[in-house]
Amino acid sequence: MATPNVGILTNAGKKLIDRVNAGQTKITFSKIVFSSMNNNQLTDDQIKALTAVAPQEIVVNNPKVTLDSNTGETRIRVASRILCK
Repeated sequence: MATPNVGILTNAGKKLIDRVNAGQTKITFSKIVFSSMNNNQLTDDQIKALTAVAPQEIVVNNPKVTLDSNTGETRIRVASRILCK
């Protein structure tokens, strides 16, 4: 079971951060995905190995991204209308 209440960076995310830190690439936020994916039974290593989120209940393309120049914090803002059937 995964360690509760801690952030876990996936292996792919770690590789991306390493490339950014090396000046090889930049991060662009092109979409935000919200999911009800249940990871409760996964181990930390299984979560680190994830490369996809399913199911994708809400997908928001082109979120608004701002960088706080005082703190270096990236803020991602999305707005979406949820239509009930």
